[in-house]
Amino acid sequence: MEIFYYLLLFGICVLMTIRSVFHRLYISVSGSSPRSTYQFSMLSTLIFSVIMLVTMGFKMKITLFSLLVSVFIGLANVTCIYLAFKVLEEGGLSRYTLFLNLGGLVIPFFYGLFFNGDAWTVGKIVCLLLVGAALFVNLEKGEPMSFRIKLYSVAIFMLNGLGCAALSFHQSNPFGVPAVDGDSFTVLYMLLNSLFGFIILLFLPRDKNAEKKDKKETGKALLYTAVYGLLYGFGNYGMAVCLLHIDPSYQFPIITGGGVLLAGIAGLIFGEKITKRFCLTSVLVIVGTAALLLPF
Repeated sequence: MEIFYYLLLFGICVLMTIRSVFHRLYISVSGSSPRSTYQFSMLSTLIFSVIMLVTMGFKMKITLFSLLVSVFIGLANVTCIYLAFKVLEEGGLSRYTLFLNLGGLVIPFFYGLFFNGDAWTVGKIVCLLLVGAALFVNLEKGEPMSFRIKLYSVAIFMLNGLGCAALSFHQSNPFGVPAVDGDSFTVLYMLLNSLFGFIILLFLPRDKNAEKKDKKETGKALLYTAVYGLLYGFGNYGMAVCLLHIDPSYQFPIITGGGVLLAGIAGLIFGEKITKRFCLTSVLVIVGTAALLLPF
C-alpha cells in the first residue's frame, strides 16, 4: 500500500511542474508586479478553497491547534512573496529559487529526523547532499549578493522551510491535541493565505497598465489563475495526505528533487536547449532519489 503514496508523490511533482507553466502564462498576460502577484496568490487559493468547500458540503472543521498552524503557514507564504520581489529586484532569480528550494528540503528533512522520530539512514544523508548539490548547480554565476540580498535569501530559506515543517507538524500532531482532517486543514490555510493576500492588496498601489487590459486578456488571466489554484491546492492536499504515511525525511527530498528534474524537462518543452548543467542536475537528482532505497 505504501507504494501508492510514493506514486502519489510523483504525481505531486508533476502537478507542481504543470502549475509552473500556468504561472508563466499568467505572467505573460498580467506581468509580475507586486500587485499582480498578490492578486494571483489570493485568487488562486480562494478558487481552490471554494471548490473544496463545495465538495465538502461546506462542512469545514476548525480547531485552535489547526488554526494557529494555518496562520503560521499563511503568513510564511505571503512574506516569502514579498521577499521574492526584493531579491528579484536585483536580478537574483536562481538565487531566490535556490534558497526557496533548499529551505523546503533541508528544514523539513531535519525536522523529520530530530522531532518526528524518522530513522537515520546513510541513504537519506546521501540523498540530501546530492539533491542539495543539484540545486547549487542551477545557481547562475555573477548574481548579486549584497548583505541585504543575503538577509532576504536566508529569510526565504527559513520561512519556506518552516512552512513545510509546519505542515508535517500538524499532520503528525505530536501533542495529541484536537486537530482537523487533511481536507479541512488544506482549505483552512488556503483561505488564510487568500485573506492575507487580500489585506496586502489593500495597501498596494494600482498597476498603471491594469486599465489597458482588454476582456480577452482578463479572461485568460482568470483561467490561468483558476487552473494554477487547482493544481497548487490538490498538490498541497496530496502532500498532507502523504505525510500521514511517509516520513518527512523521505517525502521532501523526493518532492524537491522531482520538482527540479521535471522543471528542467518542462524548460525543454518551452524550447530551452539541453545543457551540461541540465544533464548534471538530472544525474544528481536521480542518483540522490535512488539512494533513499538503500537499506542502511
